[in-house]
Amino acid sequence: MAAPIDPAVIAALDELSDDGSFFDEMLDVFLKDLAPSLDVLTRARGAGDVETLFKGAHRLKSGSANVGAMRVNRACIAIETPARAGDFAKAAAGMAELLDAVDEVRTWANRRKLAPTGTG
Repeated sequence: MAAPIDPAVIAALDELSDDGSFFDEMLDVFLKDLAPSLDVLTRARGAGDVETLFKGAHRLKSGSANVGAMRVNRACIAIETPARAGDFAKAAAGMAELLDAVDEVRTWANRRKLAPTGTG
């Protein structure tokens, strides 16, 4: 199984800061935005709101790509694409994969924070 975060993205982001901490800063922002983003998507699914599913998945897709959370990114695409076409059922069905992918990223991030060197 591939890492939940693309190591090339980590390296590229860390090169942007003198102390190599830019990735961790970006990851923290992404993780803080996750709960509200997932709340929007969950409410939209419950309300049958395909437009909000589209917008929420699109927004989360961008953030996930920025930190290299590629499974989250693919899950967002799997929601966004059918939502754009107005297929609520197919878009809503993608939520299970998204939630699994998000859990994987959160677990990885927690392990990274616990590692003495900050790598995981």
